[in-house]
Amino acid sequence: MTKDRQSQSSARAGFTLLEVMVSLAVGGIALSSIYAVGSSATRHFREQQRISAAQTSLRAAMATLKHDFQRAGFMSTPDTRGPAQACSLPAALQDGWIGGVNGYTKNAAKPSKLDPNGLNAAAKDKNGTDEFFSVDQVWLTGNYVTSGEYPNISVSSDGLTVSIPMGWQSFQRDFSEWSGGTAGSCNETVFRAAFPVDRLVRLHAQNGTYSYATVAGADCVGDATKTATVTLRNSVPTNCNMEGGWIAPVSTMFYRVEDADPVRAEDDALGRTTVLRRTEVKPDDRLKPVETQGGVRIEDRSLLDYIVRFKVDFLMLDPPGDTRISYVPMTQAEWTTSPQRARAAIIDLAVRTPQQESDFVQNVPTAAFKIFQPGRGAARVRRMHAEVLMPNVANRNL
Repeated sequence: MTKDRQSQSSARAGFTLLEVMVSLAVGGIALSSIYAVGSSATRHFREQQRISAAQTSLRAAMATLKHDFQRAGFMSTPDTRGPAQACSLPAALQDGWIGGVNGYTKNAAKPSKLDPNGLNAAAKDKNGTDEFFSVDQVWLTGNYVTSGEYPNISVSSDGLTVSIPMGWQSFQRDFSEWSGGTAGSCNETVFRAAFPVDRLVRLHAQNGTYSYATVAGADCVGDATKTATVTLRNSVPTNCNMEGGWIAPVSTMFYRVEDADPVRAEDDALGRTTVLRRTEVKPDDRLKPVETQGGVRIEDRSLLDYIVRFKVDFLMLDPPGDTRISYVPMTQAEWTTSPQRARAAIIDLAVRTPQQESDFVQNVPTAAFKIFQPGRGAARVRRMHAEVLMPNVANRNL
């Protein structure tokens, strides 16, 4: 009886030291496995977030570029070289500076922050010689601010003031107040934003000729029975006969990759390195932005952060007299001498993730971007192509 009680007491005494050690070891292994899986899942989730953000930004930038290339030449001139039908041009405008595609620099100088230590020079373009991570520059001209042109204009005797009737449907649609006590009257802020100082305008005569001038001022007051006015810096010759014609604003947009500017609040806050920037520039000084009287740039924004490639190739007629379109990469010299042969563009963009991932190893150089040398890993690269028809350019040099 006494031995049975002792056995039962021993059975209720608890775990042995060996059992406790085995249990702790097994539990530690289980916890370590759970932590490793959780840590890997968290890291993978963050990587996918960065990749998703890069891809979303890439698609948004490409959508803007496609829209802008398709609109090149709209309400400006359909000729990619220069308007032979122009009745008058500002003296400072050079030949081709108001064409739909009026500037193109292939293999422009890379920004200093794109690849400062040359860690990615091994990545080559399809020709095997040019660096993959490289950039071009493009200037496009067209009406990028309104839906069309405005009819039945009249020009003052000195050729410096254009009057626009505010009762036409196109004017009412774009510039009139739609509701409230001022419904039907001109929205002066919107009108001045469409015709700011230093922006180019095209005057289109009923006989098909064009006259171009830069804006000195704009004003509209009152309802549809009144007229809006646009004051010009250079006069329209009387022999151009623009009475009863049309007027439209014309913008020159400059696209280039540059180092992020720490002075700009958005660049400093986001820690950007390189950006694809879209800036409206003066038609007679294509590196100087159009600004308000207060010094604020009319259009100057980043389309894509952490960009590593911006290339544009044109589809052109080959041979020149052929009406078919065949892909022949245009050299810089070919574009300079015969820009009117361009019919469409192939836009090639690539963006990298902001951070270098230590566990990412990619054997294809164009899919990875080395930010710094020490250690393993690289930033991931996402790339997109788009072939864009330019329907507003001419079929020949007019």
